[in-house]
Amino acid sequence: MSDGYTSRTLREILRVLWGRFPGILLILVIILGAVVLATSLAPRWYRSEALIMAKHTTIGKSLEQASSAREDVSLFVVTQREMILSDFVLVSALMRLENPSSAKLSADQWYTDDQISRWASENSRFLRKARQRIEVVTPGGAEISASQTYRIRVDWPEERQLAAELNIDGRQLAAKRAGELTGYLVDAYRLRYRQLEGQRISAAASFLSMETLTAAKNELKAAEDALSAFITTDLRGDLRVVNAMAGKGSGGEQGASFLVTRFQGQFMETEAKLAGLEAQLANAREQLKRPAAEIVVGDSLTAANPVLRVLQDRIVDLKLAYNAMQPRYTDAYQELVHTRQELAIALQDLYDELSRQAQRLEMEIAEVRASHMNLKAAMDQEIARVEQLAGKTANYERLQRDVDAARKRYDLQVQRSHEAQEVKKLAENPIVVQVLNRATLPNAEDPRKPVWIVNILLGLLAGVIMSLVYAFLADFYDHSMKSVDDVEKYLDTPVLGSVPMLRRRIIHAG
Repeated sequence: MSDGYTSRTLREILRVLWGRFPGILLILVIILGAVVLATSLAPRWYRSEALIMAKHTTIGKSLEQASSAREDVSLFVVTQREMILSDFVLVSALMRLENPSSAKLSADQWYTDDQISRWASENSRFLRKARQRIEVVTPGGAEISASQTYRIRVDWPEERQLAAELNIDGRQLAAKRAGELTGYLVDAYRLRYRQLEGQRISAAASFLSMETLTAAKNELKAAEDALSAFITTDLRGDLRVVNAMAGKGSGGEQGASFLVTRFQGQFMETEAKLAGLEAQLANAREQLKRPAAEIVVGDSLTAANPVLRVLQDRIVDLKLAYNAMQPRYTDAYQELVHTRQELAIALQDLYDELSRQAQRLEMEIAEVRASHMNLKAAMDQEIARVEQLAGKTANYERLQRDVDAARKRYDLQVQRSHEAQEVKKLAENPIVVQVLNRATLPNAEDPRKPVWIVNILLGLLAGVIMSLVYAFLADFYDHSMKSVDDVEKYLDTPVLGSVPMLRRRIIHAG
């Protein structure tokens, strides 16, 4: 019915489940059958494992050496995980797995780098899937302070098509290939590790025997001596200018062109200043030729001399006051006479101040003109000096580049020397890689996946959930009345009596 199940009694819920029992049973059978069928048809997966230990030979030595060994081993284990999953190791193992007889086994190499690269490019998809099936775990060992273990795990699926082609049982083939690939991975990894360690030790020994660090140090000293001698002998007091020309000066000075441009900029500034002063002087002389009442001081002059602006503003105020009083009063009016006298005095003061400004401008122009001539001479001298130093600057830059290049080579050789010394120490106290447990051969009758009991339990759980959902949804959309209680509840009508359904025969006595 359509009412909520939260208000239903346990009796009603049991009635719903009992009424839908055939459907519930059918859903359980269907889901469990599908799970059993899928599990039986799914490919079997088999796991093979190998346990390896990396142990430093410094164990049993001093505490300080043991501490260093722990750092080496820790770094070693991290790098080895990447090495096992590298294309070189993984492809070598897969090539052996695909065709064991094709490998030219030797103590140093199975396949060439070209063969490995070509196989990886041609089988990139298979290689990607194979890498996902391999896991490297580092659980640690009992003596983790001086050793470290890590486990290689390979999960391999049942290959039914390949088994049919080889006419072999698929489970036996999958278990065998899982064990073989694990063993090949261990062997390929140990081979690769020996190769890399041999190359490092050989390169370190070669570097230390060539004494390239001493040669680089001598080269750097010779370059620095040549630069110092050039500065002392050829440059002397010109080092500042040469540094500026070579881009070593302060403020971003670079090259002779910048110095010449700077000199020319200063020269043009003095020319512009001289032209401005001459224009002000010409304006002042022109105004001095006029009567005092007609003098008009330009903005350039008033900006240079604030007194002229004050006087000019004073004259304007007096003229306005005089013009305002003249129509209303006679010429003999005392205030009008006083204003006229002040205006005359102000005009005379403006004339006198303008005359003094003209004299100051003449003196300043003479000074600027002399400075301009001196600056031009200095500029010509500096430009000539820069041109003369251009060749020395080129030699200075070349020697400086030689010193920088020699210093870089020396620093590189110092770094390589430190690395070679470390490799030499490791060669004296190597990390020994030992196989604790060889690759295990999985039992063909006991695959890792699928797990029957887990799948059956999951299928049973899914069947119960789906059947319950079916039962309650079917009842929710079923609007038929199934009992006397439903009639009284939904029709609101009392039931006077009911006739039970007899499901057995009634026997009458004779």
